[in-house]
Amino acid sequence: MAEGGINRGAGRLNKTDTGTVRRVLKRLAGGPQICECGSDGDRLRAVSGAARGITFGAGTIAALKAADLLEDAGGGKVRLSTAGKAWLKRALSGGDGFQEQHQERMALTIRNRDGGHETLRVNLKESPLAWLHYRKTRNGKPMVDGPQFEAGERLRRDHEFGRIRPDIATQAWGAQAREGGKTGGAIDLSDAAMDARARVERALEEVGPELSGVLVDVCCYLKGLESVERERRWPARSAKIVLTLALDRLARHYGLKI
Repeated sequence: MAEGGINRGAGRLNKTDTGTVRRVLKRLAGGPQICECGSDGDRLRAVSGAARGITFGAGTIAALKAADLLEDAGGGKVRLSTAGKAWLKRALSGGDGFQEQHQERMALTIRNRDGGHETLRVNLKESPLAWLHYRKTRNGKPMVDGPQFEAGERLRRDHEFGRIRPDIATQAWGAQAREGGKTGGAIDLSDAAMDARARVERALEEVGPELSGVLVDVCCYLKGLESVERERRWPARSAKIVLTLALDRLARHYGLKI
């Protein structure tokens, strides 16, 4: 008996079909399977033919392809796409809601300027630097090592804090003073923002004009390496090399590397 379909004929997912999506994707988690689609249902069966097939409602496979969760594998077979693997991973880990569907969060511990440690919650899909830090090369090492990541994160935080405008600082800290906070805080915050800008300028000057641009793009504006290469008209995979060199210089500037 066929399981419920997914918005038959429309090629679009429906919120009520989450269970069916999960079953189809789990079925394909072990690898590509032969897909037989017809008006009476969509059937998936193992390539070897040893296992029994399973049938879903007509239009299910087409809808999942339209949602970029499945892709053709050739020879009448389908498989999970990259997005499909990520969806299934989140579903099996118990994640739910819009935020979980569109984010891949992880806790990272880094050293701050005072030599202490702090834990950050970063979205790997938003932060290209964090994504590189958790991806491994063929020899098992991270694409961006710990000191490089810490240096990039320190630059990003100073850059973000340094963009606070004095008028916003006055409003924010003025409200705190009225609620019993420190008086004169607006001046303190404005000075702190200016200090942050100065630290960014010193760091980029130390890195040098040849390499500092990619640091700003990736660490501060969260641009992916492919976007950097496209905008700067660089060869493919060259941005990672330039970024690694820039992060090494930045880490040495911060005293994170010798």
